[in-house]
Amino acid sequence: MHKQIENPIIHGFNPDPSICRVGDCYYIACSSFSFFPGLPLYKSYDLANWEHIGYALTRPQQLRLTPDRLSYGIWAPTLRYHNGKFYIIVGNWSSGEVLIVSATDPEGDWSDAVYIDGIGGDPSLFFDDDGRVYCSYSARAADDTRGIYQNEIDVERGVVLSERKLLWNGAAREAHAPEASHVYKKDGMYYLLTAEGGTEHYHAVVVGRCETVDGYYKGFRGNPILSHRHLSENYPICNIGHADIVETPQGEWYMVALGSRLIGGYHKNMGRETFICPMVWESRWPRPAVDTGKVEWTYPLPAGHTAHAVPELPVRDGFDGETLGLQWNFIGTPINMPIRLADGCLYIKAVAERIWKDNSEVPPVDRPLYRTQPGRALGFVGRRQQHMRFDAACALKMQFDTGDETAGLVILQNAYSQFRLELGRKDGANVLRLWRLKNLFPLRGDGGYPDLDINPEYSHECLAEIPWNGDSAVLMMSVREQMHSFYAGTDEYDLRLISADLDGSFLGSENSPGFIGAYVGMFASGNDKESAAEAVFDWFDYRELHD
Repeated sequence: MHKQIENPIIHGFNPDPSICRVGDCYYIACSSFSFFPGLPLYKSYDLANWEHIGYALTRPQQLRLTPDRLSYGIWAPTLRYHNGKFYIIVGNWSSGEVLIVSATDPEGDWSDAVYIDGIGGDPSLFFDDDGRVYCSYSARAADDTRGIYQNEIDVERGVVLSERKLLWNGAAREAHAPEASHVYKKDGMYYLLTAEGGTEHYHAVVVGRCETVDGYYKGFRGNPILSHRHLSENYPICNIGHADIVETPQGEWYMVALGSRLIGGYHKNMGRETFICPMVWESRWPRPAVDTGKVEWTYPLPAGHTAHAVPELPVRDGFDGETLGLQWNFIGTPINMPIRLADGCLYIKAVAERIWKDNSEVPPVDRPLYRTQPGRALGFVGRRQQHMRFDAACALKMQFDTGDETAGLVILQNAYSQFRLELGRKDGANVLRLWRLKNLFPLRGDGGYPDLDINPEYSHECLAEIPWNGDSAVLMMSVREQMHSFYAGTDEYDLRLISADLDGSFLGSENSPGFIGAYVGMFASGNDKESAAEAVFDWFDYRELHD
């Protein structure tokens, strides 16, 4: 239990936070991209200790995903509470849809999706005092003008009720990527909070205001109101942006935003996490992080709040329940249900699809979107990397069918960047292999964006191949910031070093054309062949390591 606010407040890949308060309880929803279930939900009574309470998108009918691109899927939700009901609006980049779900209890089942056409990216909801509901979003006009636009909508039916209207083009002239808009009303004035500069090093939070909800908003002369783009690339918290605000019962204000922790240089293996800072209103403008102008590692608890303990995950998951724990995700929508729980074990089917790809398999950017049917999930179950130093281990027993199957332990940033320690077969005998798959895009030097116009440094290397007696193994990775070491043995008390201190900086999201953070997990694959085989995992450990 934290007795003060410690940043990040939600560890591991949890970007685009949207926050609301109901009574004494705060709730946050975050983006989940191509991972299923979608839209992780967290709650807190003190803004410091956050409990993962579930997901808003838990049924295939709600969430149409494919495993082709991990950075497609669910982007930038907005969570709001109105008249006894929670609402989330969000875009699905795998299906090309904007959807709305609702619930009276955020820890229960959420509604089927209501789809709404004519809405752009990063949609947000605003409930005005007169009962009207507005949706703001990022879009381009016919003349290619990019900015924040708005429509009045019927939130229950998903119907647009008015013509699109431009609210703001952003604070900077020809602002790059105006997005992440939220409208608020305070003291009779409407405020439009947005992000611009892109979601890497030059990310920033800006604000405008207007006397009417649908007028053109005037920017604050002090913009950006929050950013770390003016700080060195050596500063340990970077790309702060994409913010939302909340008021405490005592009248204090806080801003949540995404940001990244650097690990061993300008590397962001955990992707974008959720940070928080206090905020005040000065001269009728919001001013976050007013004391120092940047997000700090710690803050006192808000006035009138006491530290509230939340359940901690045990180090070991023995898979003894009837369902997977909330920490676990699939890649893609599991209409093929690639796992089952039985006899205190997790069984993962060796589905034909691989969890890795080479450069020739990169799908084109303009590939058709899956508008009707979700894709299959991979034979993968993983959880977010949440710490710079940790050990992860699993106990595996492999059932072979075709002989081409592999299964094991993996840490991945995407399908092209990962370490895999796997059990397989070669020449009729079992072998243990350690693979490094690297797809390193050079940076342009303009704030951490990968240079997609040139070919990346690509390699797929087998770093170790060891004959293995038997079809069972305990596999372990030990991560010390960017140093990754791998071990294997017949049991957890007799592990053999396979390879030590391998540089994992290529797993940073800054070198990948995507928006997620590293995942650690278990997998099984038929490696392009249909298979009846299953990998049986008796347990999985994830242990944070302290200095």
